[in-house]
Amino acid sequence: MFNNEEEKLKKYSESLDKAPISELELDAAIMKGFLNAKEEKKVKRSGLKWGLSVAFVAIILLTFITSIRVSPAFASYVSTIPGMEKIVEMISDNKGMMTAIENEYYQEIGASMEKNGLQITIDGAIADEQGIVLFYSWDWEKKTNPNVDKVELQKASGEELDNVSSFYATYYGDSESTNQGMMEFYFQTPYDTNDFLLNFEVSGEEYNIPFSLNELVKTKKVYDVHETVQVEGQKIDVTTVEVYPTRVLVHLEVDSDNTMLLLDFEDIRLVDETGETWGGIANGFTASGGHTDKERIIYLQSNYFHEPEQLYLVFNRIQAIDKEEAYLVIDTEKEVILEQPKGNRLRNLEIDSGTLSLDIHAEREFNGHIYGEVKDADGNILDSNSSFSRTTDEELVNKMGISFEKNLEKYKSPITIELVYYPNWIEGEAKIKLK
Repeated sequence: MFNNEEEKLKKYSESLDKAPISELELDAAIMKGFLNAKEEKKVKRSGLKWGLSVAFVAIILLTFITSIRVSPAFASYVSTIPGMEKIVEMISDNKGMMTAIENEYYQEIGASMEKNGLQITIDGAIADEQGIVLFYSWDWEKKTNPNVDKVELQKASGEELDNVSSFYATYYGDSESTNQGMMEFYFQTPYDTNDFLLNFEVSGEEYNIPFSLNELVKTKKVYDVHETVQVEGQKIDVTTVEVYPTRVLVHLEVDSDNTMLLLDFEDIRLVDETGETWGGIANGFTASGGHTDKERIIYLQSNYFHEPEQLYLVFNRIQAIDKEEAYLVIDTEKEVILEQPKGNRLRNLEIDSGTLSLDIHAEREFNGHIYGEVKDADGNILDSNSSFSRTTDEELVNKMGISFEKNLEKYKSPITIELVYYPNWIEGEAKIKLK
């Protein structure tokens, strides 16, 4: 089955290599990529804790093989590494990670620690000079799911690593006692060691697992761009694009003279000459830099192991709001909205002690958390301790709330809330040739 699919892909690839590509054909391919990206976004998982059957894993592998040019040895490679089927489950929505494994850019580690009947093993890693993605599994006699917390990566000597960001998630499978998870660590500067110490807690118990990366990591590919594009009059300068095996970093500079705050580049993606698309990260770090920062970094799935004839950076839709309207003013005594952006999309305000909620009416799917910094009339910052979002019976209407550490009566009214996401978009055709 896999050989037949690979032969089809090989013939298709050869025909692409021979065929001249016109501008119209390229635009059609990019539009195909745009439509594919939209379709992929509709089926993204909403949660991080999930499980799939072995049969569905086979479907994932088949879908992957029939949609991406892969080695015919991929299926057998997956079957030879213990636990790899579960790893494929975890990264099935990340094309870059999948192709890294397909190209056997995965190193087995097998370091473990056991305490109180819980054995946790670092199974393996996908690593480059900028990031380390660890895959771990556990076997617990209690047959319950451990709560992994306070994760920290250090040098083996115990020395701190500089400027490291982390993300970790647990994936619960069919087994009651054996499950897997992944941890991602990214560095602003390349790390200078291959020997590490992973520290974390499970149910209040501390675990420390030393491990080493024994294989050479691949270096980044860099596209020096420095090209400015406009979307509805808003200027964005794409400075560089860095491609690593784990992810792609798109470096942007937003023009300070723009009249709008650019909140989220929702559909930014890489597209090759066939329309194949590498979009945003579904679960993990999606961007660096705040909505008011001049410099931003957008993270995309990696095309490191794919060498297209042509490669473009494309985006058509940006979540944006007028700078003069990027806030919400609420009279907490009368429980009314005094000011909000035009369009009256924020309605049905409710205040209950230290919790504030309202309905967000959007024109299309919107899941962004709108609440940024909150200040009272005296300029005091209100500290929040939790937030929530849930759907309502009305289509495209979500109820979104935020809870504060103190009762809102203790703050001078009105309060002003900075809006960091908002259901308003600008659209255009931005296409930059990288290769």
